[in-house]
Amino acid sequence: MHAVRHRLSDPTDPTAVVVRRFDAWCIDLLLYLVVMFVLLIPLGGEERFFFHADKSGSPVANSSCAEWSQHHTGFCVTQAIVDDIPGNGTTQITIIDFGLTTFLLLVVPMLAYALFQGLMGGSPGKLALGLRVVKPDGSPAGVWRSVARTLMWVFDAIIFGLPVVGAVFLLTTKRHQRLGDLTASTFVVDRGDVGQPIVAPTGSGSTP
Repeated sequence: MHAVRHRLSDPTDPTAVVVRRFDAWCIDLLLYLVVMFVLLIPLGGEERFFFHADKSGSPVANSSCAEWSQHHTGFCVTQAIVDDIPGNGTTQITIIDFGLTTFLLLVVPMLAYALFQGLMGGSPGKLALGLRVVKPDGSPAGVWRSVARTLMWVFDAIIFGLPVVGAVFLLTTKRHQRLGDLTASTFVVDRGDVGQPIVAPTGSGSTP
């Protein structure tokens, strides 16, 4: 454990910023989810249906929602609303059907993220925490490398959308590179190290 802690804060290794990278990822994920849900309703549309019935109406609403889900993409949610009359209530079925826009909702924000990172030197989360994405020579990674490393999130976060694979690579590779970094030959460093060639930690080798 002491050795791992030392690797994550080694002053001789400009890529030893793993903790800040995780915090930056949390910020970026929150922004991504906000953007996705803001686009969800206007792009896909929302429909609401109401069942006016007693408590037995809820299973009817749930079965209707299940039947709809068998033939459509999107979300179908039921919500029971109690009326003033005892024993009666209103069951609301809210259907958010985004169909083919699923692709846009997932890919467009991701490409926007990659473009922003390529032009600005880092994602919003990385910029906020003083991190930058660079090439082996220490110069900014640029748009195309940023796109390549961003698309590799499909594999870095392949386990239920969680960055488990990416985390394993971050903790086990010599220069803390996830699959996206290895694919695009990029490194994440503190903004103060931009412009400096990326060297291996002391005793681990020479420049890549």
